[in-house]
Amino acid sequence: MQKLLRLLVLTFAIIGFTLPAFGVAEAAKVAVLPIVTNEDEENSAVSRRVWNEVCMEQFKFPDFDMVDDSDLTIVLNEVNYNNVAKSGVNEALMRQVMEKTNADIGVMLVMSEIALEPVASITNEDIYRFTQKGRIMLVNKISGQVKTNRIDEMDEMNYALTVRGDFIHDQLRNTIVRELKRVTKAK
Repeated sequence: MQKLLRLLVLTFAIIGFTLPAFGVAEAAKVAVLPIVTNEDEENSAVSRRVWNEVCMEQFKFPDFDMVDDSDLTIVLNEVNYNNVAKSGVNEALMRQVMEKTNADIGVMLVMSEIALEPVASITNEDIYRFTQKGRIMLVNKISGQVKTNRIDEMDEMNYALTVRGDFIHDQLRNTIVRELKRVTKAK
């Protein structure tokens, strides 16, 4: 009787330790294409860093596996990404990159305008207008969905708010987080 009980406990222990391993699915491979902006080289580099950080937060490892940057760079050079992407988000380009990198999901962001400009004000206040225009696209080979959102935002604010820190890229980060959540949301 004691041997039977030990055998039963051992059997349940083995099943208990191995069962969780059977339920683990393979992580979806994500190709995050570099952001394209109308900014100068220095600000464009900051925008790329912000875009990469937000994507790393959104597509975390256990669920997603990012395509290696070195592999992605080779593919982007082959498809002439820098010239083609300036015309806007392009599903055919994304599918071509996803095919060559074996990615399941592709994300692309093209910002045609990021600007902070003073506005003529009737009062003595220093008012600035912050404008963001662009498009974001997510292509999901697993579900077959293609989601595209247009970004067209304009905010007016006091100059005192814009001089603290890196205002433009802080606002860009907020926009990227919001738009990524919008396109990755499952229906």
